[in-house]
Amino acid sequence: MIPHLTEIWLKTNTLSGTIPSSVGLAKDLEWLVLENNKFSGSIPDELYNLPKIQQIWLAQNEITGNISPKLSQLTTIELFGVMENLMSGTLHSEMFSSLTNLVEFDVDYNGFDGPLPAELFDLPNLEYLWFNYNEFTGTIPNTFSKLKKLVYFYAEGNKLSGTIPEDIGECVSLQDLNIGANGLISGSIPESLYNLRDLRRLYISDNDMTGTLSNRIGEVYLLDHLGIFGNNFEGTLPVSLGNLTNFIEVRVHKNSFSGTIPEEFGLLERVNKLNFGANSLKGPIPDSIFNLKNLSQFYAFENMLTGSLPINIDYSEVMDTLSLYDNKLDGTIPESLENFPNLVTLRLELNNFDGTVPDIICTDFLTEFWSDCTNLVECSCCSMCCDEGTCTARTTD
Repeated sequence: MIPHLTEIWLKTNTLSGTIPSSVGLAKDLEWLVLENNKFSGSIPDELYNLPKIQQIWLAQNEITGNISPKLSQLTTIELFGVMENLMSGTLHSEMFSSLTNLVEFDVDYNGFDGPLPAELFDLPNLEYLWFNYNEFTGTIPNTFSKLKKLVYFYAEGNKLSGTIPEDIGECVSLQDLNIGANGLISGSIPESLYNLRDLRRLYISDNDMTGTLSNRIGEVYLLDHLGIFGNNFEGTLPVSLGNLTNFIEVRVHKNSFSGTIPEEFGLLERVNKLNFGANSLKGPIPDSIFNLKNLSQFYAFENMLTGSLPINIDYSEVMDTLSLYDNKLDGTIPESLENFPNLVTLRLELNNFDGTVPDIICTDFLTEFWSDCTNLVECSCCSMCCDEGTCTARTTD
């Protein structure tokens, strides 16, 4: 090994085989970056003896085995990443207590199991924690109050249970929180979460959470992505959501929200995706939603919405999906839909529309158009026709 070697950068090659144990002889090594290769085997014990190492980044390889408890010897380590490998085993909590310089820890997309290591959540300099898509179980440690610098916390796609810790609101630097797709996280959203003024992205979807979405959500004014779908939330959608003008995506489908869709959603000029589907919403859809210039996907299927579609819609080349099936909408399907010239999917079946579908909305882009055909017999571009809940593909001569 070259004396006084401080950096090894071999990112994005086609290197294979095992990581040489001789790397552990480079006592001045500070950076070891072997990302995006085909290294296999386990991490050699010798790597845990590097006295000056600051970054070990082994992502996107075929590395197996566990992270050794000897990790505790790397007291200078700042970044440690093994995401997208074939690693497994339990992360022992005691190996983290000495890593007071650690800034980022990433084990995404492996097979690690057992609880999230509690002592990792005691480290004062942590900014990024990534646990996505492993087999972690147990609860989320309730020591967020110590993580004043934490910016990202991702633990999506595991088997975590319990509730969101009450002290989450003391994580004052937090921008991204994603604990979706665990299935077993329950309870309500802690009131302290609404104190996170820097929060941009909140994903707690596909869990077993209950309660309401507080009107205080409007105080999280930098929020641009909200994903709380696939839970048991109820109550009304807060009017204050319309104050969050940075919104790009709002996904609240598959809950039990009731009441109406607030008019204030029509103020979200940056929003790209709105999904209110599979709730118990009533009343009309605000016309202003159809005129949002950046909205490309709008879903409000499987509710109890009433009223008709607007006869005046502003021109938009970005709208590609409009899914309103299984409601109580009525009236005729308006020609104004021609102002969505790039519409690909239009789902209007299982409603109370009547009349004739205007030919002018039948563009070459519209490849998936579902409609009731009991009264809409003159539908030249319907790909699926529905009658009393039974839908069949339309055949053309």
